Amino acid sequence: MSNTTETTNTIDSSPQNGFMYQFNRYFALTKPRIVLLLTITGLIGFLIAGRNIYDLDFVIKLIVAIYMGFASSGGAMAINSYLDRDIDLLMKRTKKRASVNENPINPPEKILIFGSSLVFSSVIIAYFVFNLLTAIFISWGVLFYLFGYSLYLKRKSVLQNIIGGLASPTPVWVGYAAIQNEKMLVNAEAWLLGLLVFVWTISHTWALSSKYHEDYKNANIPVLPVVYGIKLTAQLTFLWIFVVVAYSIIISFWMTNGSIILQILLILPHLIIIYSGFIFLKDATVQTANKCFKTHNFWLAIVFLGIWIFIS
Repeated sequence: MSNTTETTNTIDSSPQNGFMYQFNRYFALTKPRIVLLLTITGLIGFLIAGRNIYDLDFVIKLIVAIYMGFASSGGAMAINSYLDRDIDLLMKRTKKRASVNENPINPPEKILIFGSSLVFSSVIIAYFVFNLLTAIFISWGVLFYLFGYSLYLKRKSVLQNIIGGLASPTPVWVGYAAIQNEKMLVNAEAWLLGLLVFVWTISHTWALSSKYHEDYKNANIPVLPVVYGIKLTAQLTFLWIFVVVAYSIIISFWMTNGSIILQILLILPHLIIIYSGFIFLKDATVQTANKCFKTHNFWLAIVFLGIWIFIS
């Protein structure tokens, strides 16, 4: 009897049964670094749409919107981890996730429930705190990402990052819709700013897939560097970066009523992302792909922040 009690106490006191241990495992499945960037784009959309509103109600809704952005994106990422268990086991960068590692969350349906709860809470908040259109945009983004991209395009098509990227502007549109409701539908500013994220996503994901092309090859995922080689991917990435930069100059110039100061300040970020693409082009390796990938993240955050500051 005493042995049983001692064993039970030992199990209960194990760090692996602690709240913070379990919290960190689930939280990691939301892919917080990706979600942070998505939340920033949605937050900037929210702030730009409400740039003439300065009151306590706006601040409260801003806080709610931040949670809504994390819950929708993070929940979708967690569900994605549940759906991708079969391929995550085959890739070095993902096989340590709590969904598939040596001590996985069991049963795995707990991950599905966790992610679905986050998404559901974001949709409910969107509808009752903001409006129906906001809830529709969140639902569209999550459903297309999970069913269009994760379950089909990612596994079947080399165009996965282009077609799948149609979900990437959703956080921006959610931010606008939360403030402007149906007026957002006829607001070219909202659609064109969201389009910047879509255009950026293409070269961003080419760099990412090149960084992990061996993993994708092992998992039989038809990303561009696996199907056509990392050298061709580097060439296309470098060329597409010019499209990204050109579009960002046009949209930022238009949205800020021709702010020359912003354009001058963005010269350095533009040169940095172009240079990262050039390095990747000249030496198409995992290391240069990683630098190009990280530079894309930095660049998008800077451009969005710059537009927000100079449009206010």
